[in-house]
Amino acid sequence: MIRACLSVFRAARFPKAAYLETWLARPGADVCRVLPVLAEACDAVDKMHLMETMNRAMPGADSAN
Repeated sequence: MIRACLSVFRAARFPKAAYLETWLARPGADVCRVLPVLAEACDAVDKMHLMETMNRAMPGADSAN
């Protein structure tokens, strides 16, 4: 799901998308440390598109919807 969200952030040209991607790809990354940047990224993109992307990325998501 994180990869799906990062693709939305990149598509929206969020300036810190590469930072988030690099940070979250680290082994044992502490997501809590980047929550402020994640919140900023979520505020910068289309909420409906982000939610649809997250729903599709969830395990067991119904591909018909």
